[in-house]
Amino acid sequence: DLHSFPTRRSSDLVVSASFERYIKLDVLSVNPCENIVLPKKKHAEAQFYDEDEVLLFLDALDQLDGPDLVYKVLFELALFCGFRKSELLGIEMQDLDLQQCKIKIRQTRYRADGGGSRLDTPKTTKSVRDVAFPETIKKDIVKLIAYYSEQALMLRDEWHASTALFRGTFGRPIGTTQPLKKLHALQDKYGLKRITLHQLRHTNVSIMISMGLDLKTIQERGGYSNSSTPLNIYGHLFRNQDSQIAENLYNLAAKTKNATNVRQK
Repeated sequence: DLHSFPTRRSSDLVVSASFERYIKLDVLSVNPCENIVLPKKKHAEAQFYDEDEVLLFLDALDQLDGPDLVYKVLFELALFCGFRKSELLGIEMQDLDLQQCKIKIRQTRYRADGGGSRLDTPKTTKSVRDVAFPETIKKDIVKLIAYYSEQALMLRDEWHASTALFRGTFGRPIGTTQPLKKLHALQDKYGLKRITLHQLRHTNVSIMISMGLDLKTIQERGGYSNSSTPLNIYGHLFRNQDSQIAENLYNLAAKTKNATNVRQK
């Protein structure tokens, strides 16, 4: 995108450095880029499912079984834990703590240049974290692991014993483009609004905000490098929450005043 903030910023730095070279050669006396003021970076409001759409989405997920169990669990973790796609694909069996219902995010998986996929470190140091998941997802994970065992017995030598949590038909890690294709197919089948995996992450944050969780908790659970990131992206939701708090306080004050008037009578 030629008009994106990073592109304009990079272009300004390259051109400015070129002019600085001519200044050193005494070709120019002033750098024309010195007085350039770049526009402030704009943060678009996040797109996500509202409460009713979440319920419809969960109903659709309940229809997934057999080979599609892998996507049911993946979409559930995206929705309820707010993991990034690369984090989801990087989860391995050793990262699961089924007793405590927690997952450790310690690596990511991306598409490799020559095909297949490659493992990498998480986006930031804050992205390395332990995240709790609901008991209902534990049941689906156990069911998924049992499905892998059945496939291994049936396919024998054709089964590739990958340690990845999310595997394809023959046991290899699923492709990095598959989750979005499956997500859109599911949304289309059940008449749901199309959103991406990352927008399921946005939905997770919107749920936490509606629950009244503080910004620090949201930052830590989402693996954000600092609290300003979720505030920039979801600031409008925090403002809506503030308005709701004010309304609740007004209603409480009104009830208290009415109760006082009744006692005085």
